[in-house]
Amino acid sequence: MRWGILGDIHANLEALETVLSALARERLDGLYHVGDVVGYCADFGPVIERLRAEGVPGVVGNHEMMVLGTLAMETANESARAAIRYTRERIAPDQAAWVNDLPLRLDVGDAAFFHAFPEAAQGYINEPALAEKAMAQLDRERTDWAIAFHGHTHKQRVFERGDRGVRLVRFGEGRVDLAPGARYLVCPGSVGVSRDADPRAAYLIYDSAGTLEQRRVDYDWQATEARIAEAGLTTRVFRTAPAPAPGLARRMARLAARALGRP
Repeated sequence: MRWGILGDIHANLEALETVLSALARERLDGLYHVGDVVGYCADFGPVIERLRAEGVPGVVGNHEMMVLGTLAMETANESARAAIRYTRERIAPDQAAWVNDLPLRLDVGDAAFFHAFPEAAQGYINEPALAEKAMAQLDRERTDWAIAFHGHTHKQRVFERGDRGVRLVRFGEGRVDLAPGARYLVCPGSVGVSRDADPRAAYLIYDSAGTLEQRRVDYDWQATEARIAEAGLTTRVFRTAPAPAPGLARRMARLAARALGRP
Protein backbone atom coordinates (compact mmCIF):
# COMPACT_ATOMS: atom_id res chain seq x y z
CA MET A 1 0.00 0.00 0.00
CA ARG A 2 1.36 3.42 -1.02
CA TRP A 3 0.10 6.71 0.40
CA GLY A 4 0.83 10.35 -0.28
CA ILE A 5 0.94 12.51 2.87
CA LEU A 6 0.44 16.29 2.79
CA GLY A 7 1.25 18.62 5.66
CA ASP A 8 0.57 22.30 6.40
CA ILE A 9 -0.82 23.37 3.02
CA HIS A 10 -1.73 26.78 4.50
CA ALA A 11 -4.01 27.99 1.68
CA ASN A 12 -1.19 27.83 -0.89
CA LEU A 13 -2.97 26.72 -4.06
CA GLU A 14 0.06 26.84 -6.37
CA ALA A 15 2.06 24.56 -4.07
CA LEU A 16 -0.84 22.17 -3.58
CA GLU A 17 -1.53 21.84 -7.32
CA THR A 18 2.14 21.18 -8.02
CA VAL A 19 2.36 18.48 -5.34
CA LEU A 20 -0.88 16.86 -6.52
CA SER A 21 0.48 16.81 -10.08
CA ALA A 22 3.66 15.11 -8.85
CA LEU A 23 1.63 12.56 -6.86
CA ALA A 24 -0.61 11.86 -9.87
CA ARG A 25 2.41 10.23 -11.51
CA GLU A 26 2.72 7.80 -8.61
CA ARG A 27 0.76 4.62 -8.04
CA LEU A 28 -0.96 5.56 -4.81
CA ASP A 29 -3.65 3.78 -2.81
CA GLY A 30 -4.51 6.80 -0.68
CA LEU A 31 -3.85 10.48 0.01
CA TYR A 32 -4.07 12.12 3.46
CA HIS A 33 -3.37 15.49 5.08
CA VAL A 34 -2.19 16.29 8.61
CA GLY A 35 -3.94 19.63 9.15
CA ASP A 36 -3.39 23.36 8.71
CA VAL A 37 -5.10 23.40 5.35
CA VAL A 38 -5.93 27.10 5.94
CA GLY A 39 -3.95 30.05 7.31
CA TYR A 40 -0.98 32.18 6.21
CA CYS A 41 -1.78 32.32 2.46
CA ALA A 42 -4.83 33.65 0.60
CA ASP A 43 -6.40 30.75 -1.31
CA PHE A 44 -8.11 28.85 1.51
CA GLY A 45 -11.33 28.44 -0.50
CA PRO A 46 -9.82 26.85 -3.63
CA VAL A 47 -7.57 24.68 -1.46
CA ILE A 48 -10.53 23.37 0.56
CA GLU A 49 -12.51 22.74 -2.62
CA ARG A 50 -9.58 20.90 -4.21
CA LEU A 51 -9.20 18.61 -1.20
CA ARG A 52 -12.95 18.04 -1.09
CA ALA A 53 -13.01 17.19 -4.81
CA GLU A 54 -10.14 14.74 -4.36
CA GLY A 55 -11.78 13.26 -1.24
CA VAL A 56 -8.61 13.69 0.84
CA PRO A 57 -9.19 12.72 4.48
CA GLY A 58 -7.23 14.40 7.24
CA VAL A 59 -7.20 16.05 10.65
CA VAL A 60 -7.76 19.46 12.18
CA GLY A 61 -4.82 21.81 12.68
CA ASN A 62 -4.39 24.72 15.05
CA HIS A 63 -5.08 27.21 12.22
CA GLU A 64 -8.43 25.55 11.50
CA MET A 65 -9.26 25.75 15.19
CA MET A 66 -8.32 29.43 15.33
CA VAL A 67 -10.51 30.15 12.29
CA LEU A 68 -13.41 28.35 13.98
CA GLY A 69 -12.76 30.19 17.27
CA THR A 70 -12.15 27.00 19.25
CA LEU A 71 -8.52 28.00 19.89
CA ALA A 72 -7.31 31.46 20.87
CA MET A 73 -5.01 33.09 18.35
CA GLU A 74 -3.12 35.39 20.72
CA THR A 75 0.00 33.22 20.62
CA ALA A 76 0.12 33.25 16.81
CA ASN A 77 2.39 35.71 14.99
CA GLU A 78 0.89 38.74 13.25
CA SER A 79 1.04 37.22 9.76
CA ALA A 80 -0.87 34.21 11.05
CA ARG A 81 -3.44 36.35 12.87
CA ALA A 82 -4.04 38.48 9.77
CA ALA A 83 -4.64 35.38 7.64
CA ILE A 84 -6.97 33.91 10.26
CA ARG A 85 -9.05 37.11 10.30
CA TYR A 86 -9.03 37.16 6.48
CA THR A 87 -10.27 33.56 6.38
CA ARG A 88 -12.94 34.05 9.06
CA GLU A 89 -14.44 36.96 7.15
CA ARG A 90 -14.67 35.10 3.84
CA ILE A 91 -15.06 31.37 4.43
CA ALA A 92 -18.30 29.94 3.03
CA PRO A 93 -20.64 28.08 5.41
CA ASP A 94 -20.11 24.72 3.68
CA GLN A 95 -16.33 25.19 3.80
CA ALA A 96 -16.51 26.04 7.50
CA ALA A 97 -18.62 22.91 8.03
CA TRP A 98 -15.98 20.82 6.24
CA VAL A 99 -13.28 22.29 8.49
CA ASN A 100 -15.42 21.73 11.58
CA ASP A 101 -15.80 18.04 10.72
CA LEU A 102 -12.05 17.37 10.70
CA PRO A 103 -11.12 15.06 13.61
CA LEU A 104 -8.29 15.64 16.07
CA ARG A 105 -6.88 12.23 15.19
CA LEU A 106 -7.53 9.84 12.32
CA ASP A 107 -6.72 6.12 12.51
CA VAL A 108 -6.32 4.07 9.33
CA GLY A 109 -5.22 0.47 9.88
CA ASP A 110 -2.00 0.52 11.90
CA ALA A 111 -1.37 4.20 11.03
CA ALA A 112 -2.40 7.32 12.93
CA PHE A 113 -2.68 10.93 11.75
CA PHE A 114 -2.72 14.07 13.91
CA HIS A 115 -1.52 17.64 13.56
CA ALA A 116 0.82 18.38 16.48
CA PHE A 117 0.31 15.78 19.25
CA PRO A 118 -2.25 12.98 19.49
CA GLU A 119 -4.07 14.86 22.26
CA ALA A 120 -3.69 18.46 21.04
CA ALA A 121 -3.33 20.46 17.83
CA GLN A 122 -0.43 22.53 19.23
CA GLY A 123 3.10 21.68 20.36
CA TYR A 124 6.29 21.12 18.36
CA ILE A 125 7.80 17.66 17.98
CA ASN A 126 11.34 18.72 17.13
CA GLU A 127 13.52 16.41 19.22
CA PRO A 128 13.53 12.76 20.35
CA ALA A 129 12.21 13.52 23.87
CA LEU A 130 9.11 15.20 22.42
CA ALA A 131 8.68 12.43 19.87
CA GLU A 132 8.76 9.96 22.76
CA LYS A 133 6.08 12.02 24.55
CA ALA A 134 3.84 11.92 21.46
CA MET A 135 4.36 8.19 21.05
CA ALA A 136 3.48 7.63 24.71
CA GLN A 137 0.24 9.59 24.24
CA LEU A 138 -0.60 7.43 21.26
CA ASP A 139 0.23 4.27 23.22
CA ARG A 140 -2.43 5.24 25.75
CA GLU A 141 -5.03 5.49 22.99
CA ARG A 142 -4.17 2.32 21.05
CA THR A 143 -1.58 -0.43 21.18
CA ASP A 144 -1.63 -1.61 17.57
CA TRP A 145 -0.14 1.42 15.80
CA ALA A 146 3.07 1.10 13.80
CA ILE A 147 3.46 4.52 12.20
CA ALA A 148 2.08 7.99 12.89
CA PHE A 149 2.10 11.11 10.72
CA HIS A 150 1.97 14.67 12.06
CA GLY A 151 2.47 18.26 10.92
CA HIS A 152 2.85 21.66 12.61
CA THR A 153 6.67 21.87 12.62
CA HIS A 154 6.93 22.34 8.82
CA LYS A 155 10.11 20.22 8.99
CA GLN A 156 10.69 16.85 7.34
CA ARG A 157 11.62 14.54 10.20
CA VAL A 158 11.46 10.80 10.85
CA PHE A 159 11.72 9.51 14.43
CA GLU A 160 12.17 5.79 15.10
CA ARG A 161 11.43 3.92 18.32
CA GLY A 162 13.26 0.63 18.51
CA ASP A 163 15.58 -1.30 20.80
CA ARG A 164 17.77 1.79 21.20
CA GLY A 165 14.94 4.09 22.23
CA VAL A 166 13.60 7.03 20.22
CA ARG A 167 16.00 8.51 17.67
CA LEU A 168 15.89 10.98 14.80
CA VAL A 169 16.77 8.92 11.72
CA ARG A 170 16.04 11.44 8.95
CA PHE A 171 15.98 15.24 8.78
CA GLY A 172 15.16 16.61 5.34
CA GLU A 173 14.74 14.95 1.97
CA GLY A 174 15.56 11.32 1.41
CA ARG A 175 14.48 7.73 1.80
CA VAL A 176 14.14 5.75 5.01
CA ASP A 177 13.96 1.96 5.08
CA LEU A 178 11.68 1.01 7.95
CA ALA A 179 13.05 -1.53 10.41
CA PRO A 180 10.81 -4.52 11.25
CA GLY A 181 9.29 -4.17 14.70
CA ALA A 182 10.15 -0.49 15.10
CA ARG A 183 7.57 2.30 15.35
CA TYR A 184 7.81 5.60 13.52
CA LEU A 185 6.66 9.18 13.97
CA VAL A 186 6.92 11.16 10.73
CA CYS A 187 6.43 14.76 9.63
CA PRO A 188 6.14 15.28 5.85
CA GLY A 189 7.10 18.95 6.08
CA SER A 190 4.96 21.76 4.72
CA VAL A 191 3.37 21.92 1.29
CA GLY A 192 2.69 25.65 1.51
CA VAL A 193 5.03 27.52 3.87
CA SER A 194 8.68 26.55 4.10
CA ARG A 195 10.57 27.38 7.28
CA ASP A 196 13.98 27.37 5.66
CA ALA A 197 15.62 29.19 2.74
CA ASP A 198 14.33 26.56 0.29
CA PRO A 199 10.98 27.62 -1.24
CA ARG A 200 10.13 24.16 -2.56
CA ALA A 201 6.96 22.38 -1.41
CA ALA A 202 7.45 19.30 0.77
CA TYR A 203 5.50 16.04 0.83
CA LEU A 204 5.88 12.37 1.70
CA ILE A 205 5.29 9.00 0.08
CA TYR A 206 4.79 6.09 2.47
CA ASP A 207 4.96 2.47 1.30
CA SER A 208 3.70 -0.08 3.83
CA ALA A 209 6.14 -2.58 2.33
CA GLY A 210 8.75 -0.72 4.37
CA THR A 211 9.88 2.65 2.99
CA LEU A 212 9.34 6.39 3.39
CA GLU A 213 10.35 8.98 0.80
CA GLN A 214 10.60 12.61 1.92
CA ARG A 215 10.41 14.80 -1.18
CA ARG A 216 10.40 18.45 -2.25
CA VAL A 217 9.30 20.01 -5.53
CA ASP A 218 9.58 23.44 -7.16
CA TYR A 219 6.42 25.49 -7.65
CA ASP A 220 5.49 29.06 -8.63
CA TRP A 221 5.96 30.66 -5.22
CA GLN A 222 6.12 34.12 -6.82
CA ALA A 223 2.48 33.71 -7.89
CA THR A 224 1.57 32.70 -4.35
CA GLU A 225 3.26 35.74 -2.83
CA ALA A 226 1.54 38.00 -5.39
CA ARG A 227 -1.82 36.59 -4.27
CA ILE A 228 -0.83 37.10 -0.63
CA ALA A 229 0.07 40.74 -1.28
CA GLU A 230 -3.13 41.31 -3.28
CA ALA A 231 -5.10 40.04 -0.28
CA GLY A 232 -3.29 42.47 2.03
CA LEU A 233 -1.48 39.71 3.92
CA THR A 234 2.19 39.65 4.88
CA THR A 235 3.20 35.97 4.89
CA ARG A 236 6.51 34.98 3.31
CA VAL A 237 6.31 31.43 2.01
CA PHE A 238 9.99 30.74 2.74
CA ARG A 239 12.80 32.29 4.73
CA THR A 240 14.80 34.62 2.53
CA ALA A 241 17.73 34.89 4.94
CA PRO A 242 20.43 32.22 4.60
CA ALA A 243 20.02 29.26 6.92
CA PRO A 244 22.14 29.68 10.09
CA ALA A 245 23.94 26.41 9.45
CA PRO A 246 24.17 25.62 5.69
CA GLY A 247 23.90 21.93 4.93
CA LEU A 248 22.79 21.03 8.45
CA ALA A 249 19.82 18.95 7.28
CA ARG A 250 21.97 16.91 4.89
CA ARG A 251 24.71 16.41 7.49
CA MET A 252 22.17 15.24 10.08
CA ALA A 253 20.60 12.89 7.57
CA ARG A 254 24.00 11.41 6.64
CA LEU A 255 24.98 10.95 10.29
CA ALA A 256 21.66 9.30 11.11
CA ALA A 257 21.92 6.99 8.11
CA ARG A 258 25.53 6.09 8.99
CA ALA A 259 24.52 5.28 12.55
CA LEU A 260 21.89 2.90 11.25
CA GLY A 261 24.17 1.40 8.63
CA ARG A 262 21.88 2.63 5.85
CA PRO A 263 22.76 4.25 2.52
